[in-house]
Amino acid sequence: MISIFSRCEMFRKSLMGAVIIILAFGVTAGAEDSPFNVDVFFGWGGCYRPVEWTPIEVEIASTLKKPFEGVLRISARQDELNNMNLSHYFVLTPDVPLHIPLVAKLAFAADAADASITDRSGRQQWTHRIELWDYSSSAVSAITAVSEDELLIGLVGRSRFGLGQLADKVECRSDRRSGKVYIKDKLPRMLPWDWTGYASLDALILYDPDWSELSLGQLSAISQWVNNGGRLLLVLGSHPIAADSPLIAALPLRIGDAKEINLSPDHLSLMKLESGEPQSLACWSLETLGEPQCCWTVNEVDGNPLVMMVRAGFGRVGIVVFDPGNMSAAHSFESERFWVYVLSNLIEAQQKGSDSRRPDIAQERSIAIIDPSEKPADQQDSYGRYSYGISTQLAGNNAIMEYLYDIAQLRPLSIWWVILLLVILAVLIGPVDYLVLKRLDRLPLTWLTCAGWIALFTIGAYYGVRTLRAGDLQLRVISVSDGVASPTTGKSSPVVWSSVYAGMFAPASDDYTLNGLSPQQWWSAIAPSQSQFYAYRQSIDLRNVYYSQHDGGNLPFSLPVSIWTMQCLLTESPQTDMPFTAELLQSGNRVKLRVANLSPAPIKSGFVMTGEGRVMQFDSVAGSSSREFDGSLHHERVWSVDGRDMGYRYNLVPGGLSLGHDAAFFAQGTLQRTNAILSYVKNGAAVVCVRYDDIPSPFSVKDPSARYEHTQLARLVIFPRND
Repeated sequence: MISIFSRCEMFRKSLMGAVIIILAFGVTAGAEDSPFNVDVFFGWGGCYRPVEWTPIEVEIASTLKKPFEGVLRISARQDELNNMNLSHYFVLTPDVPLHIPLVAKLAFAADAADASITDRSGRQQWTHRIELWDYSSSAVSAITAVSEDELLIGLVGRSRFGLGQLADKVECRSDRRSGKVYIKDKLPRMLPWDWTGYASLDALILYDPDWSELSLGQLSAISQWVNNGGRLLLVLGSHPIAADSPLIAALPLRIGDAKEINLSPDHLSLMKLESGEPQSLACWSLETLGEPQCCWTVNEVDGNPLVMMVRAGFGRVGIVVFDPGNMSAAHSFESERFWVYVLSNLIEAQQKGSDSRRPDIAQERSIAIIDPSEKPADQQDSYGRYSYGISTQLAGNNAIMEYLYDIAQLRPLSIWWVILLLVILAVLIGPVDYLVLKRLDRLPLTWLTCAGWIALFTIGAYYGVRTLRAGDLQLRVISVSDGVASPTTGKSSPVVWSSVYAGMFAPASDDYTLNGLSPQQWWSAIAPSQSQFYAYRQSIDLRNVYYSQHDGGNLPFSLPVSIWTMQCLLTESPQTDMPFTAELLQSGNRVKLRVANLSPAPIKSGFVMTGEGRVMQFDSVAGSSSREFDGSLHHERVWSVDGRDMGYRYNLVPGGLSLGHDAAFFAQGTLQRTNAILSYVKNGAAVVCVRYDDIPSPFSVKDPSARYEHTQLARLVIFPRND
């Protein structure tokens, strides 16, 4: 009998071992037999800005014998509250590798990202977990966080004249501290196809690339990014750029033929090239077509611009009309001085004169050569590897969300309600319960009645709080629309951008569908941030928001909102027109302003600010009508931000606007345009800012009980005419 049992036990163990071996072999074989070979790269050379749009490069090769239609999914932690889950539909042709450029937002110290491929039936064909962050002190993480006090510069094309070694010789300087300068290159075919892929860059250098390698979609994306506040440097060389290229077509200039120009030592010294030797170079000719506010020459020889800066919407384009790499070795000895000279004009604010009463430009930084006697920038980092100070934009998000969260359902309950309920419960359990049971001669039932009172109060407290927190689904929206009028016609130009900040409160947990979305919108969740992010302070219970990223947009499938909470969102997109137009006639301190309200909603209030930093307030304008205002200007600080305050507290003086709304001008997606507007104003232009209240929401929720509250702020840069 014992022998039979022993043999059965041995057979059972052998069977289990065989099953385990088969399962293990099946998993291994499944991984090895996968027909997909996928590479995923994050950021610009591994550099990214936390909680800002970051490019993702996905390369897919396969051993398939027939076309494959599937979905690529990438999931990563976006911030302290949300996971961003992207889906991209693709078709893979056999033996033809596929490049998929995506864009996502990554949190500081995001530990990993999950990538997978499924077929159109939903069956998983490939999956992989990509490690991004290593907590060990000796290891190097796959991605590097770039702070607000550092510069991230992208490079495409040649790396000549010391440009490849420039990052080791220069640093970024702000009013708080010094930081590193990162210069990361990409191959032309690896460039993002969407403007959000460049959003984390402080500047992009196109150094004489082979323009035939850049697609129309990539050039259009770069042009959109520049119009939204980006900085682009074009270094012209042996490859001519087409006049109808999206990078040139929107600029107020024309590129002519190349010709030989002799540069004297004096001309070269103006570009910080002080070798004492002349230089002959082939230079492309430039013809400006715009107003002085839009084009200015940094350096020229006999009327031929060598370095020129051009405004393009809210961005700036710098053009070097010669290839510095063709200079003799005598000039390349201190080439970093030339690049600092050019990049400083591109990145820093161009100002005419100075006036302490003019509005400050937030986040103003400069690039400078490292002083060997000072401590290197990487040793001055006060945040360290495991913590990261939030940017001005994220601090602006916090101020916006303070306003969005300001509803009765999310306010803390008064402590007096708790005290009152506890007192009533104590009285009922104590004297009342005792006296009633004693009168009924049922004192032994105290244990039952006491438990009953507690259960009754527990149920009552739950439904009482539910009643206080109940209400309709609420959608609160603040939108900022910014535009630049044409210098010659005074009418609104196609360069118009919008940022929408929304908060959705739900009385019940559910996934809510949004209606009225535009294909070119870029949606992302936003969450409150502390003054610093910490690598070890990671939330596990995150909200999963799912997006479809395709055809120049990132749209949510639905929005998960937990009961009695609010989900906040940010939407960025280009627009076709402004809700109003304006014309300004100025004579000294007197101005005549004509505002044409193109929206059916009335303008509640507004102001105009001129290049001298002076302001004139004006009141309402009825919907679909025009009104003229005649008045005098006075000095008033309408917008300013004190970057030296560690809390990034805003010193905002209302111009008919409340603090919560004004903070939108410094929030994520809008700050770069605010900087551009203030730079325009400092150089002779004017800005008209208006406010609309209680207007239809730019999108809706598929719920008939939803309530909407939408405030729109609109700013238009105009060019005054002198009387």
